[in-house]
Amino acid sequence: YVYGYAIAGDTGTALRNGHCVVDLFFKHYEECLRFGAKKLNVYVLK
Repeated sequence: YVYGYAIAGDTGTALRNGHCVVDLFFKHYEECLRFGAKKLNVYVLK
């Protein structure tokens, strides 16, 4: 699955032991429910 490019809404301290929690935002609530919770690779582009 490719969510696409996004801009960080915040840069909290959710990084621990090489893992982080990332919130994805969708236009519609139903999209959020379909996507659910997943373990994904995240790449930071500068």
